[in-house]
Amino acid sequence: MNKGTFLVFIVFVCIFLTVAVSFQFFKGKEKDDFAVQDNILIFDEVSGSNTSFFDVYQLNESFGQTAHGLASADFNDDGLLDFVVSYATSPFTHSTISLFYNLGALTFEQVDLFSFNYTHINDLDAGDFTGDGYIDLVFSFNEYRWFDDVSYNMNGTLVLARNNGCNDFLNLSVISQWTSEDYLDLERNINLQMTSADYTHDGLLDLTVGGNSGTVELLVNQGNGSFYNAGVIDDFGWYSWGLTTMDTSDDYRDLIVAAAVNNSTGMHSGFLYHIPSTESLDYFDSSNISIIGNISSGSGTGCLRFVDIDNDGYKELIMGIGSQLLVYKQENDWYSLISRYILPVTKEGFAEDLSRGGMTVGDFNNNGYDDFITGGVQGDIRLFLNNYQEH
Repeated sequence: MNKGTFLVFIVFVCIFLTVAVSFQFFKGKEKDDFAVQDNILIFDEVSGSNTSFFDVYQLNESFGQTAHGLASADFNDDGLLDFVVSYATSPFTHSTISLFYNLGALTFEQVDLFSFNYTHINDLDAGDFTGDGYIDLVFSFNEYRWFDDVSYNMNGTLVLARNNGCNDFLNLSVISQWTSEDYLDLERNINLQMTSADYTHDGLLDLTVGGNSGTVELLVNQGNGSFYNAGVIDDFGWYSWGLTTMDTSDDYRDLIVAAAVNNSTGMHSGFLYHIPSTESLDYFDSSNISIIGNISSGSGTGCLRFVDIDNDGYKELIMGIGSQLLVYKQENDWYSLISRYILPVTKEGFAEDLSRGGMTVGDFNNNGYDDFITGGVQGDIRLFLNNYQEH
């Protein structure tokens, strides 16, 4: 990055800090106390939309557009799983990250953490990235540049929002940035997607990052939330938006990647790839990557998560690609498609799109089974409650 570009980016970070707003932390109120408050939202069941394994609910408020970032954790230590969402106004004026405290009975209290008026947020992750015992946030966005009076998404950027211990995330710092000077370069690394785990076995959460370039890279946590780029794990050539972590029997963390294949027809298919971890300083064995499934629709890549549908310890893969949710089941070393759900269009006739993020997995009703929440380009938040135990 040249000096001028770096100074411009520092200005953008300062904008984040000046427009960020503080919030009042929820604590100790009974559910009935919130009956008339606007920030108390409920997931209502969507009639006739249940899937083979999940009952579908929708939050009784929509959030503009591009609810691409979703993550979950117990932010207030009450034993209930909360979630965070990033989204933008429509038409765009600013992006916001909101925290939803789980009050039980599919009821959540919304608290807006901070907003900024620069651009959309592409992805969001939650975890203790600073090693202080508090849940932090990491989010990605594209820095745009102007060429001939036209703006282009140029530089993919990761930002750490540190939790000060009171669920205040206003301390922002840049983790890493992928820069480009060529606005015609179709492989510039924008629309960054990520997943996190302790890949290096040092007790700190690391990050793996994919994007438009097709590369998957490892960012190693050095402590206190600073990271260094350990390099490209592999280059899949086109759109590596799907990333998730697989726990192995030897306590290592393998990667599963959903990446598209570029071809001359302009139609993208893709594959599910398994990247095994290794004890070497490279951390991943790129020489031993295997194809474990086919992606035959949409962009050839999409949001990817593991979910244990039947609570048997063997996890299924769920993928958001366009307006579809695809469930893959492992059979030996191959993942086969077993279920497909089509997300409904909005009342205005607009289709949903989960290809570039918008999914988090967890037990949101404390019944011991994995559920998941989706966002998407239309800003609707849906909860898929696991109904396997009812069959």
